[in-house]
Amino acid sequence: MCIMTIKKVHKDYFQKSRVFLYPALDIRKGSKILPTQTYIAWEEMIKPEDKKLICLYKLQDTEDFRVFEKAKLLGNKRFHDFVKTVDNQGLYIFSFENDGTDFNKFLKGKYSKLSTQLKNSIEKYYGADTKSYELVMSYLFPEDYYHVYAELLNVDVKILKEVGELCAPIDIKKETLKMSVENLEIPNLLL
Repeated sequence: MCIMTIKKVHKDYFQKSRVFLYPALDIRKGSKILPTQTYIAWEEMIKPEDKKLICLYKLQDTEDFRVFEKAKLLGNKRFHDFVKTVDNQGLYIFSFENDGTDFNKFLKGKYSKLSTQLKNSIEKYYGADTKSYELVMSYLFPEDYYHVYAELLNVDVKILKEVGELCAPIDIKKETLKMSVENLEIPNLLL
């Protein structure tokens, strides 16, 4: 792990929902079809405590997208709802209600305390041969990386051990979607 990677990652906020929750959907990282963004709340529609992951996708009129949508989005065991937006994007909403403990740990920024099952999904998603693998593993298993971060940040290892987590908690404002929809009756289904 190099200093440049850590400085770049920590300089700007990154969607924690995309790093820690999206891999639970069992969609391969190498997929050609990726969400534009992910969220855990939707202003006035879905609250964080509803335990939902909202994935925003650009809707495409292609066979590849239709196959992906049917198998990985609408056919996903976590799929909860779909809403089409005014700008030809789709909000695919997934439920984490059955994984409430993990979702609550995620909300509190306790990434190292996530279940082994979710950690395995995250590790599988990133794979050892990707650029971000070591960084994400440092968030899930901080005890293995305290010495690396202490050296890079020029702080005592004891301080990092006291803090425990090496990744900042979520920024709820940045994890909240602000968007209107085509049919105002559809969001009522979400409540």
